[in-house]
Amino acid sequence: MSNAPVATTSPWAPLSRPIFRAIWLASLSSSIGSTMNDTAAVWTMSTLSHSPLLLSLMATVSAVPIFFFSLPAGALADVLERRRILLVAQSWMFGIATLLSATTWLGGVKPWVLLSVAAALGVGVAFNTPAWSSIMPDLVTREEMPAAVTLGSLALNISRAIGPAFAGALIAAFGPAVCFSLNALSFLIILFTIQRWRPERKPEPLRGERFLGALGAAWRYAAHAPAMQTVLARTFAFVFFGVAVTSLLPVQATHRLHLPASQFGLLMGAFGCGAISMAVAGLPRLRTHFSPDALMHLATAALGAVLLAMIFANSLSVLLPVTFLGGAAWIAGISNLSVASQSAMPAWARGRMNALYVTVTQGSIALGGLAWGQATSALGLSTALAGAGGALVATTLLVVKFPLRLPYGLNLAAASPITAHFFPKPPQPEDGPIVVMVEYIVPEAQAADFLAAMNPLRLHRLRDGAVRWSMTQSLTDSTLFVEEFTVESWVEHLRQHERMAVSDTELHTRARSYHRGAEPPRVQHFIARDVRVPSLTASSIQPVT
Repeated sequence: MSNAPVATTSPWAPLSRPIFRAIWLASLSSSIGSTMNDTAAVWTMSTLSHSPLLLSLMATVSAVPIFFFSLPAGALADVLERRRILLVAQSWMFGIATLLSATTWLGGVKPWVLLSVAAALGVGVAFNTPAWSSIMPDLVTREEMPAAVTLGSLALNISRAIGPAFAGALIAAFGPAVCFSLNALSFLIILFTIQRWRPERKPEPLRGERFLGALGAAWRYAAHAPAMQTVLARTFAFVFFGVAVTSLLPVQATHRLHLPASQFGLLMGAFGCGAISMAVAGLPRLRTHFSPDALMHLATAALGAVLLAMIFANSLSVLLPVTFLGGAAWIAGISNLSVASQSAMPAWARGRMNALYVTVTQGSIALGGLAWGQATSALGLSTALAGAGGALVATTLLVVKFPLRLPYGLNLAAASPITAHFFPKPPQPEDGPIVVMVEYIVPEAQAADFLAAMNPLRLHRLRDGAVRWSMTQSLTDSTLFVEEFTVESWVEHLRQHERMAVSDTELHTRARSYHRGAEPPRVQHFIARDVRVPSLTASSIQPVT
């Protein structure tokens, strides 16, 4: 578990792969359309209402459906074909974007229409994002993953730089309806690219998981995976307070500085330009000189300083460089957390864990946008900015409990398959529950160290399928320890073997290193049997005389 800087390949290496390049370019075009749409929607809302709460709600209502639907969408991404999910989600968003465009051209746009469309697009994003994130490791190598994540963030932030500037110019010249129409067109580009992509089909040795079972496995994994918990905790803290920059920037631009549409688009574009500069020139160098935790401290402190600087930015010339720095700090933190999240996800649960990561991220955006919008309405813009900035800097203390070196130290690549079981009467896939008992012979002098080594193994058993786990010691032979865990069915136990990662095998090796028996630890499998006989009742049983 190293806290050293992360070794990186060329930041452009993934683009040498034709499949990744085509999908990345399509994603870039769609992101540009989406940021143009968002800029036009926020600007239209500011012309329809002067409420700071309604402006901040634009981010909140799009994040709420992502918060509620991402985890079910992630389960679907691990159960169904991800390409098909992407096609359906992109088609849905194309339809919604086309509806908003038509409504605006016809002059029927209202605040409730903008909020409804933002929520509907959020539903599409909820089902699109887990599947989209889950295909990334299939397009690049493990070594190229940090560069691929950074390129994904780069595409998003190129769109943040170009999209608002284009939107501002188009709104000033033609009105917001043109931006909404171009957004709808951008979904067609990505639909065409996904339709042409034919991913490699991988063999499935076991029957696919059911939807509800996949959901349960997601919660079970997250509840017993310290690395994933670390990523989620740090993400919530960074995003909840950091989102105040993008949530309150429209309020400052339109209500305090009274900027026209073109300058508002320029201001939003500065945020994207800062992110691009960091992704292209800053992050590759920073990753070679700073550990993940040190980089997170740097990004957090910089974004906190941006929030405090916004208090004193009373002109566009001052606010532009501050916003530029905000974009750089934001992408540094988010990219660092995204790479950490991918490092904490096993292949078998990648869709669900991506969904959980998105759920926490969007939930933080929704709650943060609502909280800072209400704080601005109640206390004023300067007080809200000061509170968010100070609290964000304080979150650096989370490193004590949640160090980012934890996920970076894992190797979740699939381990070599375990030897198959052989029984006189093999169980059927749905038979169960299954109880597995493993006997260890451990000298009394090493018992404490052995039990300490078993705790990580306990978490591994539970996150990979066990519903119960226990460790017992014999009362007649103090060197005999019995590990016992229960899984719901035989097929779920086989999945435990299939889900074994390289880091998990290291846990097994460490635990078994304390075993001093002449043979390897004895493993026994039991199947539960129901002793109840429904056809018999107490009154029907005659006593024996």
